[in-house]
Amino acid sequence: MPYPTLGSNSKLHDGIVKFGIQFKHKTFGAIDLNGQYPRIKPQFQREDLEQDVEDGLVRKVLVWAEQHFDTSQRKPYFHSLATNAVRLHCYNEPWSRLGSKELDLGIKHIFWTWKLDDLLDREAAEMGIGQNLIFAETQKLIQIMKTLNGGSNEIETCCDLFRPYCTSLVALMELYTELFQNYYEFQPPFIFFTQRYYEACNFISIHSNAEMLSEDMFQYWRNLSNYSDGVAAIIASIRGINITQDMLTSPRVIRILDISNCYPALANDIFGIRMDMMNGSKDNVFIYKFSQKSTPFEVAVKEVCQKLEELVFEYKLLREEILEGARQSKDLNLEKFLSVLDCVMDGHNRIYKNNTRYETYAMSMTLEWRE
Repeated sequence: MPYPTLGSNSKLHDGIVKFGIQFKHKTFGAIDLNGQYPRIKPQFQREDLEQDVEDGLVRKVLVWAEQHFDTSQRKPYFHSLATNAVRLHCYNEPWSRLGSKELDLGIKHIFWTWKLDDLLDREAAEMGIGQNLIFAETQKLIQIMKTLNGGSNEIETCCDLFRPYCTSLVALMELYTELFQNYYEFQPPFIFFTQRYYEACNFISIHSNAEMLSEDMFQYWRNLSNYSDGVAAIIASIRGINITQDMLTSPRVIRILDISNCYPALANDIFGIRMDMMNGSKDNVFIYKFSQKSTPFEVAVKEVCQKLEELVFEYKLLREEILEGARQSKDLNLEKFLSVLDCVMDGHNRIYKNNTRYETYAMSMTLEWRE
């Protein structure tokens, strides 16, 4: 699927997401959440995957995962993780051919990121691993991403818990450089977004229960921990889109990147509420509202849906203004990146529709487009 030619990136169509979530919790009792919020329709979209195609892509990423992680004791978990990595990347990146090396690389990177996210969000705390050690280890991952050759020193010095993540990341970086000789020219924005993501995960783990943590403070760090800007940077590097310094210093671009983090984060918090409650996760706005602010469930849902509506309005407004500037300056690179952000914004909605990580409780979800 081709990128738009200069000036052809059309206005976005409107849509709606309707949801209903019911489950029981040992502390809060019966929970029944219902609501709706707007969505945007990207100009470029990939059709839903045929089952045999999806199964083949899942098998490929699981073969790679088995080379780096011990999957023998948690096969359902790894299969679910691989399935959702396949779906999310295919929805977010409609341009690469199914089965291509570029698409496979992106899927592996999303799988790796989600596996690490589970470790940072929950598993490390369950093992009693301190946040200082976790943060030190994530800095070694950053160094591997910056290293043109190797990463052997980081592998040798990392703790046992993080060693599989280091070795698999080295393998990922090798795949990037094999496919794209100039990959490291596109890397600084990805490093920047990834560093922010690690710091956000660290901040939330330490401070999410602090009495003085305001909702604005929580939401700021929660948005960064969503990492959708990093996902967009992964796609940009694979597609040869250069996220320039001028782009990252533009207030409008900075703000639209913020929205591309916040919108999926809030949607994730809606559909992941039960799993987050059961697992004791801290990076969910509903858990913050319930535990810190004693906000009633129905009020919290209305507040989040209202916020999502405001974000979509602002996203569309900024997008048109940024596009107009790109057309005047003939900056096709910026137009391409906006097309990536469009897909990332709605890709999360599509994956939540059939998310194998959230199948353990009653959930209804419909995705609609307005004519």
